[in-house]
Amino acid sequence: MPKRTGASHAVAAFVMMVGGTYLKDFLKRYVDAGDLATVVADAAGTVAAHPDIDATAETVTLVLSAAVVAGLAFVWGYAYHRTVL
Repeated sequence: MPKRTGASHAVAAFVMMVGGTYLKDFLKRYVDAGDLATVVADAAGTVAAHPDIDATAETVTLVLSAAVVAGLAFVWGYAYHRTVL
């Protein structure tokens, strides 16, 4: 795959879309979304209740979600470029 055309990123995005569907189905067997949402909400409430943090629980939840997505994207990109390029 050429390194400078951007095709690697297009293929990675496509694989992520297709793979994400299968990953979601696989995780449904082992992780209950309601339990996960409760854990995230509790963690966000704990962080938002800290006196030095001026944020609502919804804002903290959004930031935590964005951090998880960014972390997964970084790991995917690093692994892809280390193994393919």
